Amino acid sequence: MVFHFEDINQDTQSKGLFIEIVKLVSKYDAVLAKHLAESNRNETYLSPKIQNDILKCMADETLHKILNEVKQAKYFTIIVDSTIDIGRIDQFSFSLRFVDQQGDIKEHLLYFEELHNATANDYFVIIKKLMEEYKLDISLCRDSIRSSINAVSFFGILEALYTFIANNLPRLKIFEEEQKKIDGIVLTLKQLSETRWASHKRAVDSVYINLPAIVTSLKRISDGELLNVKPKTISEAQGLLFQIMNFKFSFLLVLWKNILGKVNILSNYLQNSKIDLITAHDMVSTCFLDISSLRNEKYFLKIKCNATELCRQFGGNDNFEQGRMRTKKKIHGENNLENIIESADENFKCNTYFVILDSFTNTLKHRFEDFSNIVKYLKYLIPKKCQKKT
Repeated sequence: MVFHFEDINQDTQSKGLFIEIVKLVSKYDAVLAKHLAESNRNETYLSPKIQNDILKCMADETLHKILNEVKQAKYFTIIVDSTIDIGRIDQFSFSLRFVDQQGDIKEHLLYFEELHNATANDYFVIIKKLMEEYKLDISLCRDSIRSSINAVSFFGILEALYTFIANNLPRLKIFEEEQKKIDGIVLTLKQLSETRWASHKRAVDSVYINLPAIVTSLKRISDGELLNVKPKTISEAQGLLFQIMNFKFSFLLVLWKNILGKVNILSNYLQNSKIDLITAHDMVSTCFLDISSLRNEKYFLKIKCNATELCRQFGGNDNFEQGRMRTKKKIHGENNLENIIESADENFKCNTYFVILDSFTNTLKHRFEDFSNIVKYLKYLIPKKCQKKT
């Protein structure tokens, strides 16, 4: 149902969402009912222009409240993105992320407009304009902090792999040769985007499928097979190979493939032009529960098993490296058996696996919290829901 029609007096079954809601509320509000029944036609304050004015006032008040919260928080992060919508129009979006006075993470979309060009200067001009309009101090802007160093390192390796292999024709040729030897199919690596989970999924999937070919390609480059290869290039190949052969990389590759596969189903539905709010809300809840369910010993061991099988395909390390053992300081009189020695598996599970899952589920929760609260009330206005109640 559209928000309003240009002519609210036209003979139609529905006169728009705004009018229908006003009519519904008037059944339970005597003052409003009297106003609608007795006011002259040009004194009802229900015209499309008035409706737009009301929306503008609500938007201005909401923006003012958000900006006050940002200034009270002091520090904030800017999130900008552009995406092509169903009408093939590139839309620029501007969001702010901050921690409020209660310690809760808040993220708000404040602005979007059509982006005619996607150059760095175009982004700069819009951001500069908005910072001045919102009276925000750029010196208080901080980069977003991610909760797990291992997670940051993982996506950094993916980006480094793409840059090292895909942006150089001789190295790309070696990579394609190795793919043909394995299964005869040539697939490209995918570049990451900081703000789009779909691009993260494509990047993870492409490395997961091509991992044996990536390893053999890096080994050939490390051995100096390329003509006139620079020492720096050999060093970069050896560094990437060292990172990939580490079991942590394979584990995180399997973990993120699992997480992003679940998120991608939700993401694809939310971009559907025929989206249903109630179904979307249910899918958000399902996605949250599915990812939360991974946070236990059973799934940790399952992902570890899958990562071990992956490592065996290219001869990688198939277990976590034992770091420095952490021993509890013994008090006089305590038995030696009471010393706590943390295994490599336990260390990774607590300090990386659980941290990534907790961080991701918290992000989902905060991102869709306002949406869930709105749907909770709007669902009673949907005829199907009302029929079920009756």
